[in-house]
Amino acid sequence: MKMLIFALAVALPCAAQIPDAPKPQAYFANTLNRSLAIGDIAGHFLDAISTYQFEHDPCGCVHEIGTFYGTFSLAPISKSMAANFGYQLGLGAANIAVSRELWMAGRKRHSWFLKFASRAVLAYDIGVETRAPINNWRLIATGGKKGF
Repeated sequence: MKMLIFALAVALPCAAQIPDAPKPQAYFANTLNRSLAIGDIAGHFLDAISTYQFEHDPCGCVHEIGTFYGTFSLAPISKSMAANFGYQLGLGAANIAVSRELWMAGRKRHSWFLKFASRAVLAYDIGVETRAPINNWRLIATGGKKGF
């Protein structure tokens, strides 16, 4: 009887100390997610600055002719700094929202795949958005010529 009481006295406090299952991590609590989001917004801001400089180049030899789905011209947006920043901020926020939704969906099912896809969305956009300012500044430096 004493052994049973001793076993219960030892086992009950130990059972109370068993940790709960780990809680899913929030999207912005993850350092890599924060870094990707900041990198995406920075890429969009660099694109806004370079597009504005591209349009206001003193030689006047280069012009924005980009279109959004073939019907909406980006030329009027690129002439105003505020509109350019607003447009780029909206694109960055939309990408981050899609990434966050994928991350949160990964809390319920297919966690590894959806969390990978969440990060891949931003990584891809960073790659695309950092190419645009480099191309804009290259065209400004060469006076609108394609080569270096």
